[in-house]
Amino acid sequence: KQWYQRRVAITAGEIAESKFRAAIAEINRCAMGDCAQTLLAALQVTASRLKNVNDLNYDLYLEFLKAAKLSKEGNLNVDEIQEVLELANEEMRKRRDLEGALKALHENFLASNIDGTFEALHHVAFKLPTLHKNAAPKYQATLFFELAKLQDRAEKEAEKEGVELEEPITIRLTHANIQDCIKAVNNQLKEVRRFAEAIANINGCLVQDDPQETLGALHVQAAGIKEVLERCADDYHVWIKEGISVKKTESEIAEGDSSWIEMRSPDNQIFFYNPESKELVWVKPEGASEVSHYMAQDEIQWIVSRVTAKRLRDEWFDTNVDAVVRLQSIARMSMARKRFKARLKFLHENEEAALRIQCLWRGYLIRKELKARRDYLNANMRHIIRIQAWVRGYQIRKNYLQLTQDKPSVQVLYKFLYLLDQSAVDHAEEAELRKHKASIVKEIRHNQQLEKEINEMDIKIGLLVKNRLTLSDVVTASKKLKKGGEVVPKNRGLKGLAMLPIKFKIALLVFKC
Repeated sequence: KQWYQRRVAITAGEIAESKFRAAIAEINRCAMGDCAQTLLAALQVTASRLKNVNDLNYDLYLEFLKAAKLSKEGNLNVDEIQEVLELANEEMRKRRDLEGALKALHENFLASNIDGTFEALHHVAFKLPTLHKNAAPKYQATLFFELAKLQDRAEKEAEKEGVELEEPITIRLTHANIQDCIKAVNNQLKEVRRFAEAIANINGCLVQDDPQETLGALHVQAAGIKEVLERCADDYHVWIKEGISVKKTESEIAEGDSSWIEMRSPDNQIFFYNPESKELVWVKPEGASEVSHYMAQDEIQWIVSRVTAKRLRDEWFDTNVDAVVRLQSIARMSMARKRFKARLKFLHENEEAALRIQCLWRGYLIRKELKARRDYLNANMRHIIRIQAWVRGYQIRKNYLQLTQDKPSVQVLYKFLYLLDQSAVDHAEEAELRKHKASIVKEIRHNQQLEKEINEMDIKIGLLVKNRLTLSDVVTASKKLKKGGEVVPKNRGLKGLAMLPIKFKIALLVFKC
């Protein structure tokens, strides 16, 4: 009986082992097929002794088992099959987690929720590199543009194939798309930071006032400054320093923090960098001023380009001055000829009008000059007549003196020739002149006689006062004066008293006192 029991137990074990080997063989056979449902049924057989077989993962089981079967010569044993199943389950779990993360990510960035998008990118399923909080808007924009690009490509392919779309194609970003976008943004962040630090270094070099250090900062490749020449180092330094001083003056007037520099990334997107705090953001910070006291890359490039162009132009002119002068002379000659021909043509076409305008203008000028001359003469007529009289008198005296010489010239004789022509009128005028002279002499003598009598009257009055003369003598002298018909002038008595003898003068003075 014991032997029989041992025999039955051995037979059951052999049967179970046989079923197990058959199940494993069936799994190996189905793994090389294309039916995932048949493989799932083989995996779910109890005799296979396999665990954690999920009905939803049959496609993945088929894919993984086929790959494992092809990579190994011969059949897979139970441990290898169980390991493949665990790997498939883990991969399916990751895929489901990734699907959920992708769904959450799409919901957030389609809703333009920057913070939500940034949080969704931190999901473990994405396996993304380090994410930067300041670059959250950049992540959002990059993912959005990548989705728009994929959708536009799908619509173009559908249009090329002739498929009519009733509704827009719905495209979702894959894990690979997201990883590529994040890597691109992070690489761009590194480049942008190097670029911003290079620009800040250029601004900082001006503090030490060293042109060579400024030149070295301009040569940094990350700054992206082009057309830099070593021989223009001093000019670059002076111009950039002047530009920064101007910006500082403007920033003092503006409100807000002026330490933020507004720049543009290589893909032409605006970002802001603070050289003092080394902070880089893609959205304008609150409280930032509209004007920065630092110079941006485009402003520095503008200065460098202008200085370089001026230096190269001056050097070229110095080298080719003869050719430039000749070229300028030819050009100016051509332009002068064109202007002359155009002017000549215009004058020929408008000759009558030009003559009329010239006549009117010249007439106006002459009338104006004549009026000014007449006004001047009228204002100075008295002086003119006096000057003319002096000149004519001088000329007549000079000619007369020449006439009295022994041999006067013909010109002088010609001037006094009219004196030889005597007529009745001349004789009448001369007789009248003699008559007037005689009357004048008579009047002069009469006046002298009256003055003499007045003096005598003064003496007699003085003597009368001292009772030296009688009253009859005074009356007689008064009658003589009345006959003369003249009035004795004032102060005439003193002159008459001067003719008195000295003793009478003394008596008269004593009487007055």
